[in-house]
Amino acid sequence: MCFLIVLSRLASAHGQATTAPDPDVSAKARAILKQQCYACHGRKKLTPDLNVLERSSLVASRSDGQDPFVLPGNLDQSTLWQVIDSDYMPKKPAPPLTDEEKSVLKTWILGGGEFPPAAETVRPPRSNKHILETIHRHLTDAPANTQPFLRYLTITHLHNQRTAVSDEHLRYARAALSKALNSLSRSRQIHPPKPIDDDGTIFVIDLRDYKWSAELWRKLLASYPYGLDPKSVQEKSLHDKVANIMKTDFDGVTHVRGDWFAVTATRPPLYEEFAQIPETLGALEAELKVDRAGDLRNDALVRAGLQESGVSTQNRVVDVHETERGLYWISYDFEVNSGRSNIARFPLGPEFANHPFPGRAFKQAGSEIIFCLPNGLHAYMLVDKENKRISEGPIKIVADQDRSSGTPVVVNGISCISCHAQGLREVKDVIGNAHGLQNAAEAEKAEALYDASKMRARLDEGKADYLKALKKTIGPFLQVQEDANRPIEAFAEPITTVALKYDEDMSLETVAAELGELNQDDLRQSVTRLPVLRGIGLGVLGQGKTIKRTMWTALEGGRSPFQETALQLGIGVPLNNLP
Repeated sequence: MCFLIVLSRLASAHGQATTAPDPDVSAKARAILKQQCYACHGRKKLTPDLNVLERSSLVASRSDGQDPFVLPGNLDQSTLWQVIDSDYMPKKPAPPLTDEEKSVLKTWILGGGEFPPAAETVRPPRSNKHILETIHRHLTDAPANTQPFLRYLTITHLHNQRTAVSDEHLRYARAALSKALNSLSRSRQIHPPKPIDDDGTIFVIDLRDYKWSAELWRKLLASYPYGLDPKSVQEKSLHDKVANIMKTDFDGVTHVRGDWFAVTATRPPLYEEFAQIPETLGALEAELKVDRAGDLRNDALVRAGLQESGVSTQNRVVDVHETERGLYWISYDFEVNSGRSNIARFPLGPEFANHPFPGRAFKQAGSEIIFCLPNGLHAYMLVDKENKRISEGPIKIVADQDRSSGTPVVVNGISCISCHAQGLREVKDVIGNAHGLQNAAEAEKAEALYDASKMRARLDEGKADYLKALKKTIGPFLQVQEDANRPIEAFAEPITTVALKYDEDMSLETVAAELGELNQDDLRQSVTRLPVLRGIGLGVLGQGKTIKRTMWTALEGGRSPFQETALQLGIGVPLNNLP
């Protein structure tokens, strides 16, 4: 007995568990990890092989003799506790955990680090026939004068991945679709897509709600890798019935995958076409009635100078102007910090005709612009030093640290959406009291422009306006169930969340679900047996390996490997008559 008591005391001294798991603590711990950690260490996977909401990931052995993230009952050898207790995580600007939150996680680890059992969700698989029946029924009931403008998007293939796709991710997929649609809209109203099935996986939109034409939608379909004309008699009949209702307005595709739309339409060239981004900065500013030169002369803008920012290691200038729609945000970015790129010495740029202080004007290498859409959401533009639109920011000037586009390259649209998830970001001026101007008039101008308090007020106002529009856009899909009262800014950015999942390597389950809930054993046999499927790289699926998304969707010779696989398995015929 004495020996056991000594062991117990030694265990306690080394952070060992002495209490049984507490279901209430387990639930609280999971909620904290979801709220504070999951966005980076789950959705984004910034730490390889770590998902803080999967216990198997937390307790797994790690390479090079590192402690596991959670060693049940042991704080000293739980890496998760070490980084939390030291306030190393969460990283700024996120606030550190409270003492109460730390106490919950400490008790949870000591109690064994168990999560509460997940509520079992019943998600019966939905076939392509079900999708077509639902679309046909809705289209038939729609007014005849509305039918030509209706288009359908689905996330049914995600719904069918019952193991790999959680209910929460389905909510994010709905939100991502809504945000993508409305971020490409020139309407004054927010128009979330409308579900037309009980599962909330089939949606209808009206092109007129977003100020889009049928021709623009056909441009989207030109790069669609999943288009099929079904082979089964029942599905073919439904497909033809839809075509008969739409007549000349039918473009061959009954429905588009919502995750593909959210990931693809928010990248150039589709992003710039759908969002109607002009080819030059001058054209955009004429549309918005922005007079940058006049605003500088009249102290009608507010400015911040940064030594470095989230996307650039060079110094940077950010200006905020007022427009009838809301704030207009433009950055001036540089390749180096010397010469006319040194904003401490040259803080009064950019150059323009009849500049009041031409000798103190900086010379930028490019700019990033954020402007308000009529519905209150934001649109984005990148320009070079000649103020001409570009699709990607030069890597030597700016880089995407979160790799939201799949690479460090800042891609117009999706990279900006990821970076500005809550709208305009805080900027902290370092120039207002540290410029190198000696001339009184020049110094007075700089101090009028670089006003930190005005900048803070403008950005707070702009962020509040954006969050109102964002709530209307994604709130109906995310602020539900246990998250009903969660602030809209506390959710992860949905398009980025869906893009990261979409770009994951594809397993046999994923491929089977995308082919229409195909039996996995049948698919395994097919990719092993059929030379044509092995020839396009699917043979590895039969060996328990994965394939790349880009391999699955690459359009070569007018069809994708997805379409070729569907053809070989008798599921459908590739639609090669797209524009």
